[in-house]
Amino acid sequence: MRDALTAVIAHGSDRVIADLTDVSFLDSTGLGVLVGRLRELRIRNGHLRVAASDRILRMIKVTGVDLVLPVHEDVAGALSAFDASPA
Repeated sequence: MRDALTAVIAHGSDRVIADLTDVSFLDSTGLGVLVGRLRELRIRNGHLRVAASDRILRMIKVTGVDLVLPVHEDVAGALSAFDASPA
């Protein structure tokens, strides 16, 4: 996940969606990767959103990461949120 997100950001993307809808396990390392890439994107005035399964969504909420990282039920919801927010 780290390498994939880093590559997308390195190619100049400023609006990134991490699709975790098929992920069944995410630990603190994975959360750290998401927060780290969020910081990197924010430095570039970019945005990161996550599409996550219920299980992953619960973990993100329990850890409080959802307070800084927008999480959606699916990629379509994340895309809609991008469309609704200013560039």
